[in-house]
Amino acid sequence: MITFDNVSKSYGNAHLAVNAVSMEIAQGELFVLLGTSGSGKTTLLRMINRLEDPSSGTITVDGKSIMLQDPVELRRNIGYSVQGTRLFPHMTIGENIAITPSLLGWDNQRIINRVNLLLEMVGLDPHLYVHRYPSELSGGQNQRVGVARAIAADPPVILMDEPFGAIDPITRERLQDEFLSLQAQLKKTVVFVTHDIFEAFKLGDRIAILNEGVVQQVGTPEEISSIPASRFVLDFLGQNRILLLLQNRRVNELERDYDPVAPYSGIDSRYTLDAQDSLAAALDKFRSSHTRRLPVRSGNEVVGSLTVESVTNHLIPVDKLMEDAV
Repeated sequence: MITFDNVSKSYGNAHLAVNAVSMEIAQGELFVLLGTSGSGKTTLLRMINRLEDPSSGTITVDGKSIMLQDPVELRRNIGYSVQGTRLFPHMTIGENIAITPSLLGWDNQRIINRVNLLLEMVGLDPHLYVHRYPSELSGGQNQRVGVARAIAADPPVILMDEPFGAIDPITRERLQDEFLSLQAQLKKTVVFVTHDIFEAFKLGDRIAILNEGVVQQVGTPEEISSIPASRFVLDFLGQNRILLLLQNRRVNELERDYDPVAPYSGIDSRYTLDAQDSLAAALDKFRSSHTRRLPVRSGNEVVGSLTVESVTNHLIPVDKLMEDAV
């Protein structure tokens, strides 16, 4: 869907903000650009819709070079959401969402239907919010509107530059969950910039880790946390790597014990492990239940049990493998 072929970006001082990047982003993928400030992730994002032009190399979207397309037309077909949303304060919420469909010549009723649908999708009642102004909404609500505006014209590609970065942690986590649910419905190709490791590993189908304009590793959250490709990636993950592994490994990946006469029925259902639980969630349930063994269910069926030791011991060889890999 989006291809970078040996793409570099330099500025007047000859500093390479992006250095010979080659990678592909698949259709329908939520692809995260992760790195520290100045690593080149926002520059890469902005080159996709020609807010920045590459100094060399080729970027194609759906097989077409972006340099052969009119920048304005290109941007109208690519959704864009940034930190702080940057909604127009003199426009109502409905008018903000309707900007791109209006520019594309949609008829009025189609725009009204689309605005109402999107407000419902992002959890805002159209009857309550469509005629309000950005100043009348909370930061989290404005961010929802920003996401709705980015997808208003049903673009195949959405660019998101730290869209949840200026929001309190509780609201941010809620918005992340809502966006994942929305993406599961829409299956858009999303390129998402963040400097937050946990946000990247929660949202991304795949992640590209950058340092000084160079891609250090591209992979799934599981691949990167299990086997970092370089010393930089290992150091970048730091002490978070074990928690990231716990969040990205599932209970059903561990070998389970099974005792058909064990008193599983006496266990509080709140503390029954689901086969799809992350290992982090499993450890939380062990801690809350004050027990060292819990049953594992798949649907309504008990499929085995795990001890807390089977979870923690699982991480020891993985951690050793990570250190040996670099």
